[in-house]
Amino acid sequence: MTSGGEPTNDGDGNNGNLTVDFGFAGTGSIGDLVWRDNDGNGLQGGVGETGIPGVIVTLTYTINSTNFTLLDTTDANGIYTFNNLPPATYAVNFGTPSGYSATTANAGGNSSNSSTTDTNDSDPTGGNVTGIVLAAGENNLGIDAGFNQTVNLGDYVWFDQNNNGIQDPGEPGLAGATVKLYAANGTTLLQTAPVTGNTGAYNFTGLTPGDYVVGVTPPAGYKSSAVDGGDPDNNTLNDDNGTGSGTGEVKSLPITLTSGGEPTNDGDGNNGNLTVDFGFAGTGSIGDFVWKDLNANGIQNGGGETGVSGVIVTLTYTINSTSFTIKDTTDANGLYLFPNLPPSSTYSLSFSNVPAGMVISPSNAGDDNFDSDGLGAIAITLAAGQNDLSNDLGLYAPAAIGNFVWHDLNANGIQDPGEPGISGVSVSLSGGPSTPPATNTDGNGKYLFSNLTPGTYTVTFGTPAGGYLASPANIGSTTDDKDSDAGSGGTTSAYTLVSGQTDTTVDAGFYKLASLGDYVWYDKNKNGIQDNIIDPNGNIVGPEMPVQGISVQLKRVSDNSVAGTAVTNSSGFYLFSNVIPGDYYVQMVTATIPANFDITQKDVSGNTMDTKDSDFNPATGKSDNTNLTSGENDLTWDMGIYMISASIVGPCICKNNATNGKNGQFDEILDVMATPGGSWMIIQQTGMYLSTSPAPPAAPIPVPVGTMLNNVGLGMYRYNFVHIDSLGYTVRVTNGTDTLMITNLCPYPDVIMAAFDTALCIYDAPINLMATAKMPGTIDYIITTSGNTEIHTNVIDPATLGMGTFTLKLTFTPLDPTLCQNTYIQSFNISINNCPAALGNFVWNDQNANGKQDPGEPGIPNVNVTLTNVTTAATTNAMTAPNGKYLFNNLAPGTYKVTFGTPAGGYIPTTANAGGVLDDVDSDAGAGGMTGNYV
Repeated sequence: MTSGGEPTNDGDGNNGNLTVDFGFAGTGSIGDLVWRDNDGNGLQGGVGETGIPGVIVTLTYTINSTNFTLLDTTDANGIYTFNNLPPATYAVNFGTPSGYSATTANAGGNSSNSSTTDTNDSDPTGGNVTGIVLAAGENNLGIDAGFNQTVNLGDYVWFDQNNNGIQDPGEPGLAGATVKLYAANGTTLLQTAPVTGNTGAYNFTGLTPGDYVVGVTPPAGYKSSAVDGGDPDNNTLNDDNGTGSGTGEVKSLPITLTSGGEPTNDGDGNNGNLTVDFGFAGTGSIGDFVWKDLNANGIQNGGGETGVSGVIVTLTYTINSTSFTIKDTTDANGLYLFPNLPPSSTYSLSFSNVPAGMVISPSNAGDDNFDSDGLGAIAITLAAGQNDLSNDLGLYAPAAIGNFVWHDLNANGIQDPGEPGISGVSVSLSGGPSTPPATNTDGNGKYLFSNLTPGTYTVTFGTPAGGYLASPANIGSTTDDKDSDAGSGGTTSAYTLVSGQTDTTVDAGFYKLASLGDYVWYDKNKNGIQDNIIDPNGNIVGPEMPVQGISVQLKRVSDNSVAGTAVTNSSGFYLFSNVIPGDYYVQMVTATIPANFDITQKDVSGNTMDTKDSDFNPATGKSDNTNLTSGENDLTWDMGIYMISASIVGPCICKNNATNGKNGQFDEILDVMATPGGSWMIIQQTGMYLSTSPAPPAAPIPVPVGTMLNNVGLGMYRYNFVHIDSLGYTVRVTNGTDTLMITNLCPYPDVIMAAFDTALCIYDAPINLMATAKMPGTIDYIITTSGNTEIHTNVIDPATLGMGTFTLKLTFTPLDPTLCQNTYIQSFNISINNCPAALGNFVWNDQNANGKQDPGEPGIPNVNVTLTNVTTAATTNAMTAPNGKYLFNNLAPGTYKVTFGTPAGGYIPTTANAGGVLDDVDSDAGAGGMTGNYV
């Protein structure tokens, strides 16, 4: 060094040398990699993840308050390095390559920037890594930066018309869908794309590679396709990546986007994925039913109205200016369905391939859910999610109705073998939707109305000429094809014809009225044949007589009901006219057959004389069954009757002329009751006397044998004669066929009269007349005096009647007025000469002891009085009555004396036979109480 010779440009004078310097470089370094983080996970090592060249890296640090900035550019491998670095705290800034964006920082969870532990992730945040502490000589090659190219995600939301999850040709984009981008968890919303337009496209751009989920919310009326393409990472074009088939938001599975790793066949480069598509089908439907409209009313009525298969149904509509035509064919049940339909007002439905012979039912006849809507085209507006199952088609086949008008010979309303048809009968059809002209039955009685619209019809039959009447209708519940169906006025009940039906069961029977009779007669000879009457002398007197007034019933065999009633007239005839043909029998009302008559034998001579014989069962009054045919007049049903046993009676008709109760006469009537016809003759008799015979006690005149009875009425023969009480009679009569006999006794009623003495004493006590009868009745007693004065009394009182001769007439009248009065006549005499002896009189209290009965002196009762027959010494005792009287009566004539007992109480006898005193008032008892003798 020299003084003054040193440099002056080194900051001091020339005497100093400040140029001797020592430079030291650092021994550390910082680096290392800028790479393509294709998968955006912030970690190195992904597929195809290479370095990015040309990235500017800036290093800044401060040494001794001096700031340093160093630049480096990544090489072809993306490597950068800052060498010769002293210990310090550094910051690194990474420029962003064009078309790239920074990946996730510190994805490995380590933000230490350590050269040993933080070497595999991307470290910058916002492009900067700060706070890098570099130790002396340290080489930190762990400061890396990952960048990835931005990616985009799309692509298409479409109307999946056939709901197959595939974008088929012609399926348009779906406008109005909202598309959202979610993080891989499917819930963190990242972006919302604009609502899809008519193209249905969507695209999320500028995305960092990574895992994403796309969610799409369709417009109302749509649902996710039924078939989805699964994992969107399969990068399949034109499939549905939505999961599930709901109607709300539908999300994809997570898709991994990588820079440069996306497909290139989807319309953009390898940094875009346009394969995430969403198909949506509609939620509405259109159907429903093609059916056999059996009654052609255009309404589904159920009850056998089944579906029609094989009908082609065509549906056209337009979505986003795209027209669709789809077809379906009705199944075995007649059902069709167009599902997965979107809301639209452009639907048009039509039907074709209708089975041959079928006719379209009336359209819009009722409730749209059940009516027929016609062959097409049917305009339909379908709201979102609407299931319109009201588009139906009714079909029917024409119907026919017929069949037969016949002559119902037995009028049973059933077509029996051999019953012929009736031609030329007018037949008309009414009530239904078809109104064909009237027709006439052909030569066989047939008719038919064809090509009819199903519905409810009635058939009206005209009445054939010739007096025909309509047969009973609807007789055969199980033989409808054989019965008659014409009701009142010739009109049937309603027939409901269904689709394709030919009803050949509607028939009408006609018949003519018939008649049946005939005759009831008195079969006098009981031979069962209508023949002549022979009298007792063998003479023909005329035909057997008719029976009037017999009630006759015509009955149906089927149920024994009464079809008609008649009564035989005065000529014995009956007739049932205007009878409906059929099976009948005739029933005689047996209660109207005269009493004691029976029906004669049936079908004699083997029924070879049917117009003359009797046809009724004698036990039941019933004929055989007979089939009465149309128009028949059967007059062969006759019946004979006869008296079971001809009777003879003799009523007792009283003359009431008895004189002693035994000799009374009867006006007797002999009545014979027999089968009417002929005459009756007396051929033997006893005890019969002419009615002109004299009254009792004269002898009557007998009735001569051979006397004829008088015909006094139908079957009544009479003869009047006299019969004597209790003698009886017997008579035998004949009419040449029957012989009758009667023995009869007609007594007067028995009356027993109590006997009484007809020679009465004037002093006798009254006699009470006593008579008894053996039956109820009244008895009248009449006493007639010699002066013909009648006294009605049942007491004979001699004291009242006085002496004389009298007649007693007792008359008994039975309560039964048909019985006779019996009369008893008896004479009697009252005389003093008829009196028997008697003795008595009075024991009294002689209060003044004068031996005389003074007025007021009372009798003494209970005094013993003894009567002694002086001749025989026989005694009889008596006691005085309360009035002191005593009497011994009915004494035989003779000599008697009386002995009086002494009354109790201190009595002594009074003076006997007091002088000057009448004998009837004095005392007659002497000493000892005994009287003298009395004769």
